[in-house]
Amino acid sequence: MAEQEHIGKPTSEPADVMALNVAGIAKREVETLAAVQKEMLGILEQANRDWWSRFNEAATLTSDFTKRVSVARSAPDVATAWQELMSREIELLSRQGRSVLDNTKNLMSTCTRFIGNGRRA
Repeated sequence: MAEQEHIGKPTSEPADVMALNVAGIAKREVETLAAVQKEMLGILEQANRDWWSRFNEAATLTSDFTKRVSVARSAPDVATAWQELMSREIELLSRQGRSVLDNTKNLMSTCTRFIGNGRRA
């Protein structure tokens, strides 16, 4: 009869305590994973904004060059427009390279923190 009294009542058996510990650990891990995913999504969204910004800037450079060439009266005018376009393109590529490196560094830092200790720093 004493056995029936335990049915349906919580006990502090080692298995119950262990199950609670496992549930707590799993909850923390899921929360950590969600935080890392949110951080990585933010980094990827910033990379996307940077990419679109550079794309639009490159389109503007090309459009400006086309306008300048269409009104140019001589080969030296076209050459000057070309030199200016190339100079601005190199600046754009330099900024784009720095942006890609910064975004990659941020992604790697997030991954390293997560893999390193499983917790958000």
